[in-house]
Amino acid sequence: MFNIIVKEHANELMHAGRDKTWAEIDRKFSGITKMEVAFLLEPCATCAKTRSGKTVAPLESIIVKELWESLQIDLIDYWHLGQKFKWCLHVRHHFNKFSGAYPMETKERENVP
Repeated sequence: MFNIIVKEHANELMHAGRDKTWAEIDRKFSGITKMEVAFLLEPCATCAKTRSGKTVAPLESIIVKELWESLQIDLIDYWHLGQKFKWCLHVRHHFNKFSGAYPMETKERENVP
């Protein structure tokens, strides 16, 4: 049983994961349970590298007390259009959702409005 599970998982399916390995084994063989497949694949080092983390950081609220305290700023590239203004500065305020777009000739700090 061990050899069948390892062969299907590593050689045939190229470490496709527990559920895909179980589906293929269930299709080809009888008498092997999903619990046995999961038990034998748990220590697989190759799968552990690609397995997503099980812990998620807790969400924290952003508390804004003053106007313009929290902004999202993007610099949009338009230089390929060949116009005078090659960049667009987009500013969005998180609290009141105000958006502003400012054309810029260059992306140098001195030109930011």
